[in-house]
Amino acid sequence: MAFATIDVTKGITGTIPVANGGTGLASGTIGQFLKFTGTTTLASAADNGKILQAVSATYATEVSTTDSSSWTDSGLTLNITPSATSSKVLFIISQSAFVTRASTLARGLYRVLRGSTTVYDSANWSINMQQSGTDLSHSTMLVFSGLDSPSSTSALTYKSQMLPDSSTTMKSQQSNHPSTITLLEVGA
Repeated sequence: MAFATIDVTKGITGTIPVANGGTGLASGTIGQFLKFTGTTTLASAADNGKILQAVSATYATEVSTTDSSSWTDSGLTLNITPSATSSKVLFIISQSAFVTRASTLARGLYRVLRGSTTVYDSANWSINMQQSGTDLSHSTMLVFSGLDSPSSTSALTYKSQMLPDSSTTMKSQQSNHPSTITLLEVGA
């Protein structure tokens, strides 16, 4: 059986309706795409959620603290400058962590700041080691992420901080287990 072909470049004018295999649109907008709206029509829409930029850093210098009364910078820090106030910043952190204590509980907390604003609560990540005996120690790699809405086009600094429990020594970044931070600007 032979198939017939139709040259669509000849004899077709105007907008082809969706019911006839067209888009129902006479033209589109640069930087937008076609999407199905849930009916028999298509609509032109902005390309929401695309990654506009990505920056990353690795830090391997050990930072140690026994100060249980104030947060200590872990050394892991990175800047990003969003291109629009409607952009969001997705942060992904892989944090090398170590706690030690000569008693029954070694514990430490971490948090992420944008400037001086906490963007991820410290209660969500902690490392603990509890057992009978002395000289407790625990090392691990913590991975955490979050989506921040800074509403800014200024340079922003994201960093992690640590807070050990009383009588606990807390360390971050070891040369054989460096920490990393990645920041992604997500278009609105």
